[in-house]
Amino acid sequence: MLTVIAPLLAGVILGRRFALPTIMRVFETLVLVSLVFLLLTMGALIGSDPQVMAFLPVIGWHALWLALAAVAVSTGAAWLVQRGYPGDWLSGGADQEVAAEERGLPMTWLIVGAVGVGLLLGRLVLDGAWRLQLTSLSSLFLGLLLLGIGVDLGSRCSLPGQLASLGWRALLLPAAVASGSIAGTALVGGIFGLPLREAAAVGAGFGWYSLSGVIISSLHGTQLGALAFLTNVLRELLAVVAIPLVARRLGPVAAVAPGGATAMDTTLPLIARAAGPQAAVLAFLSGAILSSLVPVLVPLFLSS
Repeated sequence: MLTVIAPLLAGVILGRRFALPTIMRVFETLVLVSLVFLLLTMGALIGSDPQVMAFLPVIGWHALWLALAAVAVSTGAAWLVQRGYPGDWLSGGADQEVAAEERGLPMTWLIVGAVGVGLLLGRLVLDGAWRLQLTSLSSLFLGLLLLGIGVDLGSRCSLPGQLASLGWRALLLPAAVASGSIAGTALVGGIFGLPLREAAAVGAGFGWYSLSGVIISSLHGTQLGALAFLTNVLRELLAVVAIPLVARRLGPVAAVAPGGATAMDTTLPLIARAAGPQAAVLAFLSGAILSSLVPVLVPLFLSS
């Protein structure tokens, strides 16, 4: 777990002390390159593993039910939070949707393309001798990715100020989404015979499929990493469908829940349109907190 947390914390420290435009561009490039390599590696590891490929249809079916459970239970938990604190809950407001909309679709295609190319390479080109080398290189690039993410958080994240403006109650929403996501996947995972700690680690991805899948593949194994990746990919796809319906039926606070960690970026424009502009700051804040929890909770569950 230290190998995950240490580069993240180091990046936060660097970001807070050296937040210069030139340095930030270097680290943004580092994050992109590291992410692409890690996704290629994960796809190659999945494609070159005959056992994982044989079980891929089963994994996909399990991933769908795990994603449905994470969305449903976390949304219910957020709805309970909303009922407990009505009225001034959405005071303030913020508009983050432009930046998210500009990068959301290209990033989605980049992620899908990198994994797809990796799968083809692993299936058609690579053999077992490459697996050890790929695993070692993926650990290196995972550290670089976490370092870059930490720099970005340290330089741009203003959570203390946002928390002060929203009040302590704002913390209840990400807490409800986190606990609901983990509880939902743990419940369904138990039905499928998945160990509790593994199901909890999958749920703790909170929709951040690129990072959670890579961490689990590195720390536990390719098969569980593939399940985590597919589960969290499907969660984001389900969120796109669910957010407008939840906003209309259950309210703006509950509408933040389906996106999980992606509420701060790719699903933020949809939340803003479906739940109103005042929900944007709450969505961004919740997504930022959940994103920061992924590299902490996933290794924690797997090490227990």
